[in-house]
Amino acid sequence: MAFPTPYTATRYPYAAGETDALGNAIDSWGEAQSIPVYGWAPPSADQMPSEQNRSAVVRDMDLLAPASVESTPRDHWVLPGVPATDCPQHPGAACFEQIGYAEDFTHGPFGWDAGLRINLKRVEG
Repeated sequence: MAFPTPYTATRYPYAAGETDALGNAIDSWGEAQSIPVYGWAPPSADQMPSEQNRSAVVRDMDLLAPASVESTPRDHWVLPGVPATDCPQHPGAACFEQIGYAEDFTHGPFGWDAGLRINLKRVEG
């Protein structure tokens, strides 16, 4: 069973660029790619850690996509109509940064492909 992909997100794929004088990779991103997706939504409040001294990832948005969508950690995503911080790497675009690898929900017990959840956070500075 295939789900419709009524929305389009823009992906800027991450690529470690040249190295600086200290040998550290200089971040860079590829050209914009239009990606058909199922949709997006903010994660539920119970996913926010409340314990002190806990290191955890805080997500600002869950992007839901077909399993065929390619993505990598640190990709930048622009979601139409969703405000985010202006992204200095992509002037004029409000973007989110991908956190970790996409979560794969294609091997469930009921024989259907639910696709991917891509965890995003706001890109700031």
